Amino acid sequence: VILVKPMTFMNRSGEAVSRVLQFYHSGPEDLIVIHDDLDLHFGRLRFKQRGGDGGHQGVRSIIESIGANNFLRLKVGVGRPPKGMDPASYVLGAFPLSEEDDLNRVLDQAKEAIKVMLLDGVQTAMNRFQKKIRLEEG
Repeated sequence: VILVKPMTFMNRSGEAVSRVLQFYHSGPEDLIVIHDDLDLHFGRLRFKQRGGDGGHQGVRSIIESIGANNFLRLKVGVGRPPKGMDPASYVLGAFPLSEEDDLNRVLDQAKEAIKVMLLDGVQTAMNRFQKKIRLEEG
């Protein structure tokens, strides 16, 4: 398992992903992309095995650069921006301090979801994690 965080602008993520796949002689079937999703409520995780970009510029760049859409994605719900706020500013900005604890729980669950997917398969991970994460203690 190799974790890569492209240092390019998000809408050019595909350049880095394509180079990594070429370097390791891998294809889209070996790729897992973890990305934010405005259409999922904050605290939701959703695996998707193929498909379009859903309006996500980074995913669009990856699809265009590798010439395929049959890679696994783990979408991490961030919810919609407040009314009147630019979506790009919302997703590129820092999370409010008031959400930091919840964010850490979401990221812990995302990490666990990837681990389960690698060890037990996509279907098991989907069944276990495609629900709202309980953000409150307990």
